[in-house]
Amino acid sequence: MKRVYLSISLILLTALLGFLVVIGFLMVPTAGAIIKQGAFTFQTPATLGRPPQGVAVEDAVNLDLKSIGMQCLETNQVSWIDNVRIGPRATAFEATYVGEIGQADLTVIEFETQPDATKFFNQWSDVISDGLQIFHLETNLPGWLGQGHIQRTYNPHIGKAYSAWQIENLVTIIEVPGPLSQAMPRAQQIKQLVSQSYTGRQ
Repeated sequence: MKRVYLSISLILLTALLGFLVVIGFLMVPTAGAIIKQGAFTFQTPATLGRPPQGVAVEDAVNLDLKSIGMQCLETNQVSWIDNVRIGPRATAFEATYVGEIGQADLTVIEFETQPDATKFFNQWSDVISDGLQIFHLETNLPGWLGQGHIQRTYNPHIGKAYSAWQIENLVTIIEVPGPLSQAMPRAQQIKQLVSQSYTGRQ
């Protein structure tokens, strides 16, 4: 009987090692692509920025993404995102971009106060981070003047990459559906273009 148990244990151990090796081969190129795209780079909300003074939220979501082969399909005012209610004391617009490389959504939300923005960002973060995540990076800088939160994650259950940040009373959320190896780099590209439009840096 001991030999039978030992044989079963060896078979299970061999199968587990084989599974881990396969996962390793699949994940190493993906991790390399994410690192290459700068997903692990430390940034602050201030470096990513917010729409310039006088730029309406509706205009802030309309960007020129032709450099990555995407164009705006539609823009809508929204009151919910990812099953999280934005609330009445906020103005939120979402733009959907499409191209040969896929689809992406950009949502910009302006709240009346910074505490409102922080409360929403934390609620939204909890919802999209629920369950298994292949990649997750979060930066919280409460108390720093002009600072807020950053979140970058990929949720395989939902099948989306997220790149979002909150600075003062404004929240920016980028959502890109697709496999991790494609969605994470694309979300990073869009984040860079959004940040450039906010800060004027190239």
